[in-house]
Amino acid sequence: MKKIIVIFIFALNCNATLAFENLNKGIGLSDETLEIELFRTSLPYAIARQGQRSINTSSIQAYIDLGDSVYSLSSKLDLIQTKSTDRVVQGNWPLTRWPHLNIPAEYLQTKKYFTPKSEVVGDASYNQWGSIGCLSNVPLRYGNVLSTTESDIVLTLNAQIFIFSPTYKRVVFEEYFDHSDWLYGDDANEVRAGIRVDSQDQYISGLYTGLPAARTGYRGYSKLFIDDYDKDGNIDILVWRKIYRSNNKSNTVKGFTLIRNEWQHFERDLVAQAALPAGVTGDVLPQPTDAATIQTWLSENQLTWSKGYPDLSECTGQETQLIPEMHDLLLNDPEVLQ
Repeated sequence: MKKIIVIFIFALNCNATLAFENLNKGIGLSDETLEIELFRTSLPYAIARQGQRSINTSSIQAYIDLGDSVYSLSSKLDLIQTKSTDRVVQGNWPLTRWPHLNIPAEYLQTKKYFTPKSEVVGDASYNQWGSIGCLSNVPLRYGNVLSTTESDIVLTLNAQIFIFSPTYKRVVFEEYFDHSDWLYGDDANEVRAGIRVDSQDQYISGLYTGLPAARTGYRGYSKLFIDDYDKDGNIDILVWRKIYRSNNKSNTVKGFTLIRNEWQHFERDLVAQAALPAGVTGDVLPQPTDAATIQTWLSENQLTWSKGYPDLSECTGQETQLIPEMHDLLLNDPEVLQ
């Protein structure tokens, strides 16, 4: 059997991405040729498949070998832990929406319009088209994210980041890193040719394409900064979000205009959480911290937009480059270039 080597990735900005410095990357199975090879050669893949089959008939999307067990992601978007020695399933957790997930207003409005009643906005989604920066090509990662003594599973599924705690056996943090809705190039031209009423926007929505009239396109991205910023001994996650609206065709500036910035502070305080109802301990909970304070923390630590996570692309040939969509000149925002 060939041994699958776990690859380490190192974030460039240690202060900003303390949690993402030394994440072990799992194996994504979006490549059919790779999957066939792994089927013949990989013991961890065999362990994951046997554990998966004992639960249901869904396929494996990704897996990561931790030695004593293998974690795998099923096509039903369950996270499954299978013991390596006897291949018995030790845990099976559906990736449902984290109760404290922030869903940007524009994205929520669109999703409510199109999402079937049987689905929950914010639940995990995963498909072959992947995500910006190709982050979801390898959707499972493992390492010291929220603690130096305990490891977590980080899932990058399409446009979302989930942090799953093996210690607390649930998702303890979730964020959209991309909540955009815009078309460009041939896709935009094809849609515009087929609608009855075009808009005066340079870029139109890609989700409202089934309606008679075009809707305005928008773009939204989030960056994470993880450390103890308020110096109280507890890990903090600072989230910086940017939302943009397409410029009008009459505007000589091509691209988008910033609508707003959003800043939010999350913290894991295990001492305080011990006094809360059962089932809360371990979460990185939202805090009532004002935007000015969060901006001060970022400034004091010289943390700019480009130093937040996700930062580097994982697309072939772009591994040393910033994710293009999150640092695009078309956003007409000097901060995204800093």
